Amino acid sequence: MTYSRYYVCDLQVHSPADRMQGYGDIGGREPNLNFARRFIQAHVEAGVQVIAVTDHNTVDWYPVLNEAGQEFGVAVFPGVEISVNGCHLLVIWERSPLGFELGQQFLTKLWKPGEDRFFPNGDA
Repeated sequence: MTYSRYYVCDLQVHSPADRMQGYGDIGGREPNLNFARRFIQAHVEAGVQVIAVTDHNTVDWYPVLNEAGQEFGVAVFPGVEISVNGCHLLVIWERSPLGFELGQQFLTKLWKPGEDRFFPNGDA
């Protein structure tokens, strides 16, 4: 007999790159593995087993958070939060290199080449 499995998940996680995060300047905006490890470890300590990285209009932090997730046994999914006409839409792809690639391709098709993904004040 098989039983259902339940996981503690956070499917809307923002990295330090996202202006909507509440971490302040800790870790810097550019992806770095040291901060990613501390970030994932904090999730482990809170009992979280699955996260989706859903920064506004970017998937840049996924690779380092995924690497840290593998070290700590946390499943990390690539995702994005897109701002559309004042609404926010979450998109989450499969947890694989292809999922990350699809996320990158998706974002390149939403904006014209050279068009900024953010308003001049930095808002999504």
